Amino acid sequence: MPESPLCPMMKPEVTRVKVAPRLFASAVLLGIVLTFGAAGPSAATRDTIIVGPAANGSQRRLERGDRLVVRLPSNPSTGHAWQIRSGVGRVLALVGRRYVPPSDGSRLGAPGTAVLRLRAAATGRTLLRLAYVRSWEKSVPPARTFTLRVAVS
Repeated sequence: MPESPLCPMMKPEVTRVKVAPRLFASAVLLGIVLTFGAAGPSAATRDTIIVGPAANGSQRRLERGDRLVVRLPSNPSTGHAWQIRSGVGRVLALVGRRYVPPSDGSRLGAPGTAVLRLRAAATGRTLLRLAYVRSWEKSVPPARTFTLRVAVS
């Protein structure tokens, strides 16, 4: 063997590692699952439907696995918040909700946007009903309402 260029007295050692065929196959399978997903189509092939106040009273058709994002004006500084009255359960699943403050640098207390993220979990029909209320005012009608008929196939 030729001598190492770093140290003329040392001879480089070559170590061969054999990878067991099952281990290699498992690693390849894991790579495929991580790349394409284990349960059906990847998130990139699912649709995201975004609706706002203009969709109030309308209908949307979704495929199972699609995402529905509802964006409505909101001002928590008034004590109001959008509450789900019906429609979330077997057909639509609530994934998350958050408040997005105005992005234009408005002063404190300026209205922003309530964002509800839902997923079409199962085939069927449902009526999503939201009410803009103060939680402590039980006998007061909602300041605003939002309804959306949803059909999932």
